Amino acid sequence: MKKQYLGIIITVWNCPEMLLRRNLSSILIQQFDQNKYGIRIYIVIDDNKNYDNVISPFAQDLPIQIIQNELNIGESETRNIGMRAAFKDECDFITIIDQDDSLYDCSSLANLMSHFFFGDIIAGKILFESTPTKSQILSNDNLWDHGCAYRSNVLLKHNIHFPKNHHNNDIAFNLWCNAFTNKKIYLDNIIYSYRYYKDSLNHINNDEFKSNNMRQLMENFQEVYENMQKDPQFQREILKPYVIEWFLKYYYKLSACYIPQEEAYDLWRSLPIFFNTFKTILLEE
Repeated sequence: MKKQYLGIIITVWNCPEMLLRRNLSSILIQQFDQNKYGIRIYIVIDDNKNYDNVISPFAQDLPIQIIQNELNIGESETRNIGMRAAFKDECDFITIIDQDDSLYDCSSLANLMSHFFFGDIIAGKILFESTPTKSQILSNDNLWDHGCAYRSNVLLKHNIHFPKNHHNNDIAFNLWCNAFTNKKIYLDNIIYSYRYYKDSLNHINNDEFKSNNMRQLMENFQEVYENMQKDPQFQREILKPYVIEWFLKYYYKLSACYIPQEEAYDLWRSLPIFFNTFKTILLEE
């Protein structure tokens, strides 16, 4: 039986050493059958900081490849660089661990790997730590990439990659992935620890940022949908449930129940763009 490899992509930008060390520590403690499975780690650095003092101790025990971007190019293309490196090394699956986050426990990768032969996307549960003392367990909602592993040949076959804009590129990426496979496995196991790091680029809290965030999300949707339609194997009936889920979850439910009234305007303002992009899917019987 051929040994299967998981490519782990970590993108780094202005990362506190503590967070990157915690991230790599969570990989170091993983326990899995090394006769059947292997890992390759791709750390793609998108700034000019030197992280050698953090990475070097882990590189003694982990197969780490460091890729240094010459210029700051943003999260989306940095993730794509990591994916291309994993494809070049013939990794069978890829997963992404954000620099702020980590794997949940020592069995996280074993739980993913044990399902490699059965699915194209393996999605685990997420421990969301909103504060140091408050956390909740979330089921994967089809739209995040946290706690997921993706079959490389599906991504390659359909040229699936992260869209150009930084914000919410994972949501658009997952919509694209879901459009080309119905072999998705949901695990009961917690795989990923997602932490709300207040100084992260994704968590800036002002109106201008939120408005720009939603604009970029819509542009990402438009980009991936145009790519989907060019693919001869695209089937709208596979995509439709995910489009409806996003529409209900991120517009109706969140706007009505969770988003403060003063912030709801920016979210709803982008509705016509989303509606026009997916109008034929949302309106068809």
